[in-house]
Formats: sequence, structure tokens, C-alpha cells
Amino acid sequence: MPRPQRLNYADCWYYIVNRGPAKKKVFGHTKLKTHFLSLLEWSSKKYKLEIHAFCILENQYQILIRTRCPNLSMAMAVLNSKHCKYYNAVNQHEGPIFKERFKSILIEDESYLINVTRYIHLYPKFVGFTKNPEDYEWSSCKDYLSTVKLDSWIKTELINTLFSGNYSHFLKKGNTSQMISLFSAKRLPRKI
Repeated sequence: MPRPQRLNYADCWYYIVNRGPAKKKVFGHTKLKTHFLSLLEWSSKKYKLEIHAFCILENQYQILIRTRCPNLSMAMAVLNSKHCKYYNAVNQHEGPIFKERFKSILIEDESYLINVTRYIHLYPKFVGFTKNPEDYEWSSCKDYLSTVKLDSWIKTELINTLFSGNYSHFLKKGNTSQMISLFSAKRLPRKI
């Protein structure tokens, strides 16, 4: 049975995730994470993607993206391919490093945007990488909490306008059980 065609539209929001097979550490070194971030910034400019949130762990990445053109599949294929080539060169490895092609969820309901952002930022705490999400270096959480713009290519303004109050307080509330069950499912929904 063929896999379903990816929902690939302009001016849409997507939650993106990709993992290494069997918890393989595809971002196990600082230089791999740094390289991936530079590729993500490059991709955002080349493919007109707005990066609104991200988190990189040792074996996966999660991103909240808004597309400007219907080119998400191409952008992610190039991003993953370039990171794979770099990983293979650094680690003297051959072959694919990701479990499968990236997964994406089309976000149609804007009420999910702030909760997806919070889910991405709390994930390092959820899996035990940090006690405080704002201390995790490989996440855009710091961009949301800082009064100074840290990474100019991370778009925080729109998400910040969608909720009232401060983001730090919003993070401390934690993820809803609905978000945890949604993203913990074996099979992610195609859209929410």
C-alpha cells in the first residue's frame, strides 16, 4: 500500500519531527547540533520557511514551521540529506541516519500553535535532558524568554501575541494531557 501523499501547502503551519533509528544519536556531538542549526537557518532563507520553534535532542529534532511556498517536502529533504552527509563524513559512516522520512502534522487550528510551541520547548525536560527548559541550549525556548532577540531567524513575535501573560508562566503550567497523548501516539495525525 503506498504511503499517503504529504500535505504540502503554502502559508500553512506544520509540526515536524524526525528521529534516528533505535534511538541512534544523530545529534550526539555539539558540532552536529551546531551544523544542523546552521542548515536550518540556511533552509529557512532558501525555502522561505518561518521557524517558530525548535528543539534538537541527541536522537531527534522537532520544529514548528510556517511555510510561505508549497515546498516543505523539498526543503526538509535537502535539510535531512545535507545533515546526513555531514554526519557520515564526521563519523565515517555510510547510509541513512534517520529512521524514515520526516513526519509532519498540518496545524489548521491556530489554538494548537501555542501548545505545540510549549510541547517542543518542554520536551527536553519531559525526556530528562534538563530540569529547566530555558536552560536547554538546543531549543528556541531561550528566544521566547529573552528580552533581547537572540537568533534573528527564529520568529517568536506571532506566537507571543497568541497568548496573554508571560511565556515563562505559560511553560510552568506544563503540557496538557491532550498534547502528550497526541504526540506520544505511534501514528501521528496528518492534521490537527
